Amino acid sequence: MTTPKVRLEIALASWLTVAGPVWAALAVQDQLGQQKEDSPLRDAEVENNKAGSKKKPQAPGMVNLDFKITVEGMDALPPDSTADLKGLEACEATGTARVNPDGSGRFPKVPRCKVQLKIFITGMDTGIVTVDAGKQKDFPVLIRMKSSGEATVLNP
Repeated sequence: MTTPKVRLEIALASWLTVAGPVWAALAVQDQLGQQKEDSPLRDAEVENNKAGSKKKPQAPGMVNLDFKITVEGMDALPPDSTADLKGLEACEATGTARVNPDGSGRFPKVPRCKVQLKIFITGMDTGIVTVDAGKQKDFPVLIRMKSSGEATVLNP
């Protein structure tokens, strides 16, 4: 006959034989989970998966937006002529460019998006045109203005 102390030892040994590997496996899983949680990649994944978080759109390429303005009845534009640029829709672009007496000008590093140009020529009403900077290649945007200030883009 076995004593209660021996029975307890046998029960404990049996229990450890069965439960020991399970505990060991859980401990290893917990350590791996902790390593994952501590990794920078995990932080980025958690940040991206949060409710309401949105990925930022990738920045579109930049272009130099060259333009050439001709005005009905003027051979040369006044030296203090300028043009302002403002992005439309989700485009974050702003700037001011000097318009040379020959009507040429440039906005450097403009995102490839739709922009509005306001043209200020001394003695005339303000001309406003919309240009898709993403469609511009190796040629300037040609803008024709009437003496009333009405402005038209001649090329896409």
